[in-house]
Amino acid sequence: MTEWLTLALFSFVLSYLLVPVNAEFVRIKEWILFGTGVNMQKLKDRKGNISVVEIFIIFLLCLEALYLLYKGGSWLAQEATGGNDRFLENTAESTAVVESLNGLQCPVYGCSDQTFCTHQQGEWYVGYFDEKTHHIIAYAPKGYNQNKVMRIGNKKYYGDPGTMVIMIRCRNGEIELSWVKGRNS
Repeated sequence: MTEWLTLALFSFVLSYLLVPVNAEFVRIKEWILFGTGVNMQKLKDRKGNISVVEIFIIFLLCLEALYLLYKGGSWLAQEATGGNDRFLENTAESTAVVESLNGLQCPVYGCSDQTFCTHQQGEWYVGYFDEKTHHIIAYAPKGYNQNKVMRIGNKKYYGDPGTMVIMIRCRNGEIELSWVKGRNS
């Protein structure tokens, strides 16, 4: 972000100092340039023609615009990728709330045996969110994360794209989500 601001400020100052608008503006620019020790001379060119300095400035401004478009596009792509993982997290949490009766029973889709549940590990019921069916299943599916860094709350999880899945743990009205390694990862 600071490089964008520096580049924008530089181009603004450069265009401000080199492109005259009216007599008052030229007087202010001369004062600024003389204050910095730069000798400003008028360009000798026919009226209406573009000087070499102006062509150079136009070229620099075009390069700056292309650079800003590139940086903005790559930032947008990164945010969209991270957003997909966040949407999956919200979907997994909503599915867990519905399928486990807000964390009171096993969240695995189709599990009807609440007295002896095979998905219980200690006090927790454990399941994995399936991206394709949008159900919670008993085994970890193939990874579906799209970003290298995933967040759930304030906690960060790291893994290559396509290697991580969301694990859901439920007990006594509590639901916890975390990113873990998927199948074939």
